[in-house]
Amino acid sequence: MNTPCNLLVCTDCAMFIANGELPESDKDCQRILAGAESIPHNVWSLETKEDSVTTFSRRPCAHCGTTLAGERRWASAA
Repeated sequence: MNTPCNLLVCTDCAMFIANGELPESDKDCQRILAGAESIPHNVWSLETKEDSVTTFSRRPCAHCGTTLAGERRWASAA
């Protein structure tokens, strides 16, 4: 049984979680899909409150691991 968790994710992963959209770059797609496989949760949701967005962060994305700085959002996995 999976324990629910909250993770900070990058914009690319947020779009994948919310809409199933992947970036055009093959390398980015592979990174996001590998992240999805590495976190064993079946249900993902994206926080929609304004205060759930960190406007700028250098923290790595908890989903795909990218270290590119940028916006991070809270996502929940259950």
